[in-house]
Amino acid sequence: MTALKNNSIYQRSPVYYFFKINNFKLKIHSNESGGCSSTLTHRWVVPTAQSAIYYAQPLFSRVWAMPNKNTFDIKPIKSFLEKYWSKDIISVDPFARNTNYATYKNDLNPDTNAEYHLHANDFIQELIAKGVRADLVFFDPPYSPHQTKECYSGFGIDMKYEDDARHGWSKTRVSIYEILKPNGIVLNFGWDTIGMGKKRGMEIIEIMLVSHGIGHNDTICMAEQKRTLF
Repeated sequence: MTALKNNSIYQRSPVYYFFKINNFKLKIHSNESGGCSSTLTHRWVVPTAQSAIYYAQPLFSRVWAMPNKNTFDIKPIKSFLEKYWSKDIISVDPFARNTNYATYKNDLNPDTNAEYHLHANDFIQELIAKGVRADLVFFDPPYSPHQTKECYSGFGIDMKYEDDARHGWSKTRVSIYEILKPNGIVLNFGWDTIGMGKKRGMEIIEIMLVSHGIGHNDTICMAEQKRTLF
């Protein structure tokens, strides 16, 4: 935990911001003149899947790194991921390929190291039926229809799977929200910042752009937290 160096992010019209830090509530009031007062002290915390944190605006950064077909092997993305992940929390990865972070790993390709080889939505629904609830969900699907066919052609792609992919994995996103605990975090990776969305009660807490140079799309890394009252 570090002290907030300035109050610029709070200089808006009158509004209250609530934080929950180590079981203490912090109420910050920003007034019209840009002043800021609180019931405790001005604090800033690195978000985790175990605490409810509401930001006045998301953290934002941009870095450069060489491209890699294995997203989590890209150094700044690995650091981004590990800031939220811990082996002590329950995590779910419906598109895990050969990564080993998540508690429950799935990939449609049976030649990967994942324990499950189901359609992403079916995998999450099966975990829900078993009573699993996640602190953290990794959401790193193929970024385009072309990538979907490139990654999973010949491994059980059917009309249902292609329809979900074509519509931005909308069914899978609904299931992700269902399995996510209150205050849980979704780490989104892709070419856009659509994410889970505010309509599902999610709050963007961090965005990191990873530039890969000329001829390559940036990889957008986004962390969202499931809002809850406390």
